[in-house]
Amino acid sequence: QQAAIVHKIESASAPAVPETLAWLENFKVYGDFRYRYEYIEADAAGSTSRDHSNRIRARVGFRTRINDEMTFDFRLASGSTSPVSANQTLDGGFTSKSIFLDRAYLIWEPAVLDNWTFLFGKMAMPFFIPGGNQLIWDSDVSPEGIAARCKQPLGENTDLLVNSGVMWVQKYNSR
Repeated sequence: QQAAIVHKIESASAPAVPETLAWLENFKVYGDFRYRYEYIEADAAGSTSRDHSNRIRARVGFRTRINDEMTFDFRLASGSTSPVSANQTLDGGFTSKSIFLDRAYLIWEPAVLDNWTFLFGKMAMPFFIPGGNQLIWDSDVSPEGIAARCKQPLGENTDLLVNSGVMWVQKYNSR
């Protein structure tokens, strides 16, 4: 059983600023907060275990358009060192909880390469996720490296999508 409360925030564009700080007009703050209570009861080898957990997920970030071709995205998140979850269990006798760098990347959409996008850094998942299903790629994973994608229209309702990337991967060893 679980109950969750989710709240998302997004800011409106910043007010007008001097020309030297014009990039601030495209500055957008975004984030979300979730509180979840979990109760898990499991039977194993003739005994019953019960687990009560209060968990939160807090993420806050900003995105700004630097110029006509470049955008910067930055996000901090609660959680642990897990690459697939920003959940933080509320335990430990009122101790402070950790905040991690979840995203910091540049998005380059060069005018000379129509329909191409390049991403550099610790980015949002750049690959196509069919039907939003997380079977292949978890949407909480923020890969690190370089990615490129091209979306070329082929007809009225048809596009050709090409994705590629060079990413740093670390194998987790359970031993």
